[in-house]
Amino acid sequence: MPADVATWADTVWTGGRLQLQAVVDRPLYPSHELEYGGRARPWNRPRSSKRLAFPERRGLSAGTRLIFSRNGATTYERDPSQVTVEDLLNCRPMRTFARRFGQSNKPVSKWTHTTRHLVPAESRHERAFILLADHHPQVQHIAAQPFSIDWPDGGPLGSHTPDFALLSPGRPPMIVDVKAPHASQDPDTVARHEVVRHVLAEAGMFHVVWIGMPEAAVTNLSNFSGARVPEETMATWSPVVLDLLKPGDTADVLSRRLDGRGYPRLLALTLIRRLLWQRRLVTDMTVRFVPMSRVWLP
Repeated sequence: MPADVATWADTVWTGGRLQLQAVVDRPLYPSHELEYGGRARPWNRPRSSKRLAFPERRGLSAGTRLIFSRNGATTYERDPSQVTVEDLLNCRPMRTFARRFGQSNKPVSKWTHTTRHLVPAESRHERAFILLADHHPQVQHIAAQPFSIDWPDGGPLGSHTPDFALLSPGRPPMIVDVKAPHASQDPDTVARHEVVRHVLAEAGMFHVVWIGMPEAAVTNLSNFSGARVPEETMATWSPVVLDLLKPGDTADVLSRRLDGRGYPRLLALTLIRRLLWQRRLVTDMTVRFVPMSRVWLP
């Protein structure tokens, strides 16, 4: 990223820290999220439009522009140099996630701890990325299909909609395209992403192409993400788990030790999975987690 762009990005995105924290602290399921245009829009008709219509080009919008939507129904444009934290925090998906006959990939929606809401995905591969982003301690906001890049007639591309935007306080946004490993190496795809990366650099944003992670890691993160333990129970029993843990312990041994302290073994296994999701315990992520898997402190 050029030095002048990096300096501009530091000023803009670091300045968005309070706005981002406000989203992190927002109430669960605010009323406007339940109206038409919510983040996932799972109820869209199967034959509804696949992409929101772009606003008509007028006057100064003759160059490359970024198209956003705040309500999932209408759109507005931004010059790449004018994108704000608020645009990315309040954006709604630019494409619908309705299932259609003959689709090779089936859209899904994943509830995330990070957003406390559904984040839509167009495939299981994208769902795996959502799991990883949700687990990462520095990610505090995840937006799916956050905007579309629209080039003028004669430009290098027609339009491009990235798969995700990740936001962290004090850091430039990370814009992500999710591709299968073989698809990411296609010469046309590589060239396309180079053009996209150049436009996003003008906006002070990073661009990466994510090609996946081992299936065992996907399975484990999905397992840990689904562990639900009441906050009161976490506050009471988490210190006990960490205190009882001994070198070489498996999850099964640790859960039986907790059972001896009065916390039922099966519930203890769920508590251990929750601590693994919170990264307060760690395990070998290269193999599928089972009760006989070893756990230890980070």
